[in-house]
Amino acid sequence: MLGVAGGFDAASKVPYSFWTSVPVIVAYVMFGLSLVCFTCAIREVPIPYPISRRSTKQLAPLAEAPIIERPVLPAAPVRIRLVVERDLTTGSFRLVAQNRAELGRFRAEVTGIRDQDGRAPITAGSGWPVPWLDVGAVTSKDIPTAGSPRLDFAYFNLANLREDLEGTKWVNRDHWTFPSLPSPVTVTYSAVRTWEEQDRHFFIVTVRVIRDDPAGFADTEFKIGTEGQEPYCREYTAESSALGESAADELVPGPAVTGRWRNTNEFVCNDLLQLQNNSMSHPSYMGRSPQDPTPASLRIGIVIACGEIPRDSPPTSSIRASFLAFLGKPDIMDLVAELTDVTGKTWKARDERPRFNFAAVLAGDDENEVPAAWARLLLPESWASHFGRDPRYADLVLYVEPGMAQAGKVSPAGLAVWHERFARAVRLPAVLARYLTSDLGLATSSDPAAQIAIWLKARGTSLTELVDVDGFTVVPGSQPNWFIGLAVADQEGQDADRLARTWVGEMCDSMSLDGHESALLSLRPLARHDTADPPR
Repeated sequence: MLGVAGGFDAASKVPYSFWTSVPVIVAYVMFGLSLVCFTCAIREVPIPYPISRRSTKQLAPLAEAPIIERPVLPAAPVRIRLVVERDLTTGSFRLVAQNRAELGRFRAEVTGIRDQDGRAPITAGSGWPVPWLDVGAVTSKDIPTAGSPRLDFAYFNLANLREDLEGTKWVNRDHWTFPSLPSPVTVTYSAVRTWEEQDRHFFIVTVRVIRDDPAGFADTEFKIGTEGQEPYCREYTAESSALGESAADELVPGPAVTGRWRNTNEFVCNDLLQLQNNSMSHPSYMGRSPQDPTPASLRIGIVIACGEIPRDSPPTSSIRASFLAFLGKPDIMDLVAELTDVTGKTWKARDERPRFNFAAVLAGDDENEVPAAWARLLLPESWASHFGRDPRYADLVLYVEPGMAQAGKVSPAGLAVWHERFARAVRLPAVLARYLTSDLGLATSSDPAAQIAIWLKARGTSLTELVDVDGFTVVPGSQPNWFIGLAVADQEGQDADRLARTWVGEMCDSMSLDGHESALLSLRPLARHDTADPPR
C-alpha cells in the first residue's frame, strides 16, 4: 500500500498528501490488525470466527449425533514388591524392589509417616524421595523383569536414643534417619522413661513405588521400631493403585534352590535375623540366672519360600508327628550328635502354637535336665506379616549347646571338625525343602531365595573356647566370642563343602589366626554328598 501511495505521489502533477492518502491509511489499519493477531497468537487468546447459516446447518447434525467413547485400556498393575533387608555392618535397612512384571521405569518416595497413635512426627515435609542404593539418585531407573535393585531406606541411631532414655532430657532429634535428596530426613520418638515403654512406640512409613509409563504406583507400609535395643523394620500392609490389585506377593513357580549358595555378610531377610532371638520355654532354661554367662551354643536358622498350609488338612496331629520324624532324620541327628550327647534322648513336642508354629526339645525323661537341643518350625500364614514375618517363608531354627556347655565345660574342636559341622548345617535346607514338599504337600519356590545362617557363640570372652587354635599363631589383641555365617541360595554359587570352607576361613580371620590358609587347603569334603535340590 505504501508503494501504491508512492506511485500516486510521483505521477501526480498537483499537490498530493502522501501520509494521509487512502492507500497509506489502509496500510495503517492492516498493520494494526496484524499486530493484534500476532499478540493473540503469542498469548494463546482464541479468536472467534463468524459462522454462516449454511455452515451452521452443516454442523448441527454432527452436534446432535451421539458421542462414541473409545474404550480406555486399563494400565498394567504395578507388580513391584519391596522386601526388607538389613545391613549387619551398618545396622541400616534397605528395600529390595522386586519387579514381577515387564520392564519399566520406576522411582520411589515416602508418602506418609505416622507413630503408634496415628500422629505424624515432625519432619522436613509430608514426604520425600527415596534414593537407589547403587547410584544414590532419586530419579526413575529401568528395572527389567525379575530385576531387584535396592533402595536406601532407613538408619537407626541407637546412641542417640540411649542418651535420651538414660539422660535427664530428651534432646536428640534423629533417632531414625531416612536418606533422601537434597538432604536426609530425621524423625524422633516421643519422650519415654524406660526401654520397655520405648518398645511400644513405633512408626508406620508408607513407601510408594511409581511407574512412569504407563502411570501407576504400588504402596507398601513398613513398621519400624525397637525390641530391647535392637531395631526392626517389617512389612505392615501392601496395596496397589491399579484396579484395586494388591502388590505382587505371590511365589514364583519352581522348586527352591538349596544346593548352591552365595556367601554374604549384609543382605539377608528380616525373617532370618529374627531366628537369632527365637527361644524355647523350658524349666531348665527359665531357671537360669540372668547374672550367669550364657552357655556356648550353635544356632542354625533357615528360611525357605513355600505355599501356605491349608487350615483343614493335613490334621494338626499329623503335622506334629511328621515334624518330630523330620527332626529324627540322620541329617539332623548326626549334626546334633557331633556337638553333644544324645544318648537316651528323643524329640518331644513342646512350646508350640498350632497350626503354624511347631516346636520340640531333644530330651530325656527328667524335666529339669537341660535338653540336648531344641527346634522350631514356623510355617507360612497370611497373618504372619502382622507379627513381623514374611508370609511366604517357612522358618526353621535349630539350637544346640555343645558338650557340657551349661556347665562351662566344652572341648574345643579343630578346623576340620568345624568344617564338617558347617557343611552338615548347609545341607539342612535341602532336607527341609523335601520335608515341606513330600510330607506337608507345600510347593517350594526359588523366589524369594532360601537363606541360611549360623550363629556360633562362646560362653567366655573368646571363640578359642570352641575352636582349637593349637599350631596357629594368634595375633595379640581383642578376641571375638561369636561368629556369624550368612548365605543366600544362588544357582551359580558354592556347594555345601565350599561354603563351609569359606565360613571356616572367615571365622579364622575374625580370630586373627595367622597361617590358617594352608589348613583350609587340606580340608576334605564329607564322604556323603547330599546337596541335590529337591525333585521338581
